[in-house]
Amino acid sequence: MCNDKRKIRSICERIFIACAFAMICVPVWADRLQESFDARADSLAAVIVAERAGPDSAAVYRALPREEKAQFLIDFWQRHNPVVLEFYYGYHSGRRYLTVSDAFFERGRLIPQRYKTRATPPDPALLDNAVALFERMLQDDANDRLALCALGYCLLEQHKGVEAERIFVRVLEKDRRFLIARHGRALACLIQKKQVRRALDLFQDTVSLDSKYEAAYYNLAMCHLAMRSVDMDHHFSNVVKRFPQHRDAYFKLGVFYESLYYFEKAVKALSKQVAVNPAHSVARGRLARVAMELKYLKQELHTTTELRDLAQKDPERYLPLLGAQYLESGAYEQAEASFSQFLSIIPQNERLLYEDVTLLLSATEFETFRMIRGDEKRAFTNLFWRKIDPTPTTPVNERRLEHYRRVNYAIQNFSEGRIPFDARGDVYIRFGHPDHRSWSDHLVFETNPKVIRIKNRLMDLAGRALHEIAPTTSLQVESSLGASTVMKVTPEVRGLPIFPLPHQGALFRDGASLNYKWESWIYAHIGEGIEVTFLDALGNFDFQFPQPPVDSPNRLLWLHLAPETVVARVVNRTPSVYRYPYPGDPMPLLMSVADFKGNERDTRLDAFIGIPWTALKTQKRGTQIEASVKRMWVLYDAQGIEIARDSLNTRATQREAVDDPGVLWVDQVTTEVKPGHYLMAVRVTDPASGKLQIHRQLVDVEAYIAPTLMVSDLVVAGKIATMEARAEGKFIRDDLEVFPLPSHTFAPEQPVYLYYEVYNLFRDDTGQTHYRVDYAVRGSKNAGARLLKGIGTLLGISEKQEGVQVSYEHRGNTETEPVYVALNVAAKPGQKLTIGVTVTDLNRPGIPTATKDVWVEIGK
Repeated sequence: MCNDKRKIRSICERIFIACAFAMICVPVWADRLQESFDARADSLAAVIVAERAGPDSAAVYRALPREEKAQFLIDFWQRHNPVVLEFYYGYHSGRRYLTVSDAFFERGRLIPQRYKTRATPPDPALLDNAVALFERMLQDDANDRLALCALGYCLLEQHKGVEAERIFVRVLEKDRRFLIARHGRALACLIQKKQVRRALDLFQDTVSLDSKYEAAYYNLAMCHLAMRSVDMDHHFSNVVKRFPQHRDAYFKLGVFYESLYYFEKAVKALSKQVAVNPAHSVARGRLARVAMELKYLKQELHTTTELRDLAQKDPERYLPLLGAQYLESGAYEQAEASFSQFLSIIPQNERLLYEDVTLLLSATEFETFRMIRGDEKRAFTNLFWRKIDPTPTTPVNERRLEHYRRVNYAIQNFSEGRIPFDARGDVYIRFGHPDHRSWSDHLVFETNPKVIRIKNRLMDLAGRALHEIAPTTSLQVESSLGASTVMKVTPEVRGLPIFPLPHQGALFRDGASLNYKWESWIYAHIGEGIEVTFLDALGNFDFQFPQPPVDSPNRLLWLHLAPETVVARVVNRTPSVYRYPYPGDPMPLLMSVADFKGNERDTRLDAFIGIPWTALKTQKRGTQIEASVKRMWVLYDAQGIEIARDSLNTRATQREAVDDPGVLWVDQVTTEVKPGHYLMAVRVTDPASGKLQIHRQLVDVEAYIAPTLMVSDLVVAGKIATMEARAEGKFIRDDLEVFPLPSHTFAPEQPVYLYYEVYNLFRDDTGQTHYRVDYAVRGSKNAGARLLKGIGTLLGISEKQEGVQVSYEHRGNTETEPVYVALNVAAKPGQKLTIGVTVTDLNRPGIPTATKDVWVEIGK
């Protein structure tokens, strides 16, 4: 059963390829046979029909009048072998201008990659079958020039140029003006080594004999393309002037204009191609790509609706363009849907390019990534995307979508000389679209003020070495006294990179040089601004970083300005750059966390969030002020999986207006989790002003399951009060109300409150615990400390070399003790201090200790 299914699938695929070949090659056929179809050809056709379909079919054919035999042969060979119809019976039916499929030109490196249309080649089995049939015909008549030419065209499709040329020469020896043989020989020379120039002459001879030979005119232009001629607009313009309905020439013309960065001309040509040939396989996609370039130039072309319709017809080509359009407009959920669908339909090896994050990693992250495998690598990648998500509290990761867009752009635009892309692709994926671009064959002067400032700075840095970039101009000035002076004029470097590039042959006035192509990008928003130049040194469209000239007297300068060095310096600080368009201005957001022993083997995690009241837009309500606050808090595990989420939408109140930025609106989120590594993300918005802030933080949650003495994290609080009656609330801990201070910043003379818990205290035979707590204040020699409030007996205050220590002892009857203290640290404004808490269990054998510390700062 499986073998039968495979056979059916194989037959269907063959029929599909045959139909595709027929759509490429077969025109509207004439309704009658031509004079070339003589009695011998008629008799041979009947014999071959009998061999292929049996005597009954042959009898039906013989019984038809001549005027109906053409349609019979067309239908018969369309079903059995479209190649035979195209190269033999098509000629007898009126189609005298034979040519090859588009796939003929797209093998290997005959034409540049950017001009290829991913044309489907004829089915090899159909070609083999046609070759055998034409050889069968030649057994009956070795001088059948049409059968010889048909065989030659089949050999061309099989890329056997030498064998095909021998056959066409054999025909031309008998009839030098047989057009399809001349044309076929030109095609045969085109794919032979070092025969392109001879092919050009043969194409020109062919079109001179018959100006209506459309394929010959087109293939003449393709020959110029194979020769990498610089005036391809002239050659393909000639084709479309003579044949304005040509199925592909406008596309080639548009691609040429795009290669010169004449995007408006490219749009015009590609739009014309779509109009005259709506079924063109890639013209619409290319048009959409050029439309994206125009978008960077602030010009619109395609609407989202148009791209959505195109994506339904050809999702692999148009979904990334649709996703980019959604991304540009801020429709992130639709963009995610488009890219997700696109990634689900492309091959696995291509999908890996989009999922690769190595270009975005820091050196430390890259070393970690390089050492891990399998599930660990997937978990690392997921968490990495969470860490750089500009909106980590939402389900959509805009940075990841931008990465997909950049990778697709790199593959589409920078892969002609290297797969999957050259050095331009690496830089583009890291930094995105440059603020300015200029090319060796299309100089673009700097007009953006930010770009101009960067250019001027680089010119000043280059100084006297500018003559290595572009030639200086010598002016001979004659004075009124008859003396003459030669003056050197500063070279014109507008549009040129501030880096010397190798020159082969003559240096033109504009700085361009023979055979070398370069491309220069300027990023105004990266650091102080950078310029990155790429060079196609071998003329194969593989753009890499140019190297400093070894014999330059300014080699140290050029080593400093070398593009590879410039990029490496930026990557060392910031591996990738992305600017998310946040909808509001930023506002201050303060965060701190603390963990405690939870239920069973879990750990309680407390997150403290603070916003200065001065950053909120307030309204006065009686004796109070109010402000609206929206808060979203999310916790992700080490695999980047969301495990907790909490939201708040509230009206915050304060007793009176404040102008002190140290006075905070404070919130607290509590959850219980397994010990481990987590990523915490918070988004706070002031709906009244539109201000917002996003904070992300890696959190290590400690385990409190060991039976030894342990101390929780220290909560820094602005105030701790004893509750007279039991109450509920997010700040309530047993009989205490602890108001956390996420800023850890205190006013001068304000007490520093700390809250923490001690676990696994050892009880003696009477069930009593006995432990000592030492508070060490470090960070300033003139800082002091004084116990203002706490539970226990003060043992004393002592001065140490590193600071001041306050000690007290405590007795209790439970293994877990909550502890709070208020300290007067006696520090000066602006000082940052570290407070260490050391607990010593005086009952337990060995007298173990446990220590935690926290920083605080004294405000100015």
